Amino acid sequence: MSDFSSKQKKIFQEAFDLFDQNLDGVVEFDQIGSLLRSVGQSPTDLEIKNLISELEKDQEKIDFKKFLELIKRFDITKEEKEEELIKAFEALDRKREGFIFASELRYILTKFGEPLTKEDVTDILRGVGMDKDGKVNYKDFINFLIQK
Repeated sequence: MSDFSSKQKKIFQEAFDLFDQNLDGVVEFDQIGSLLRSVGQSPTDLEIKNLISELEKDQEKIDFKKFLELIKRFDITKEEKEEELIKAFEALDRKREGFIFASELRYILTKFGEPLTKEDVTDILRGVGMDKDGKVNYKDFINFLIQK
């Protein structure tokens, strides 16, 4: 996404203003992850940590203009997200059946990356559904995630 529409900029400005606690036009570094996530981006904690280390070299806080640059940096299309997730699941689905056992998915989601709680995973699995053998169609799972 090269440029944002005026509607998008307005939404981003409203989000930025919510995190601008002092109303001074800047946001503290410790708020960057939450701020980006509030507008639909999904940087990992490690990406945020690296980003802050990079930003600290030049500034102490970020302004709205810099925030827009960060959104562009983390913005990937729905198709790119879907493709990335499919590749990850295909690595787990050695037989290329299009399914993964719910127990495997539960383990992965609670142990790796930014772990989810068991309750969150249970809610996700309910939302996605599984077959009588306890398998989850990973394309259904990916569609569920992308719609959220």
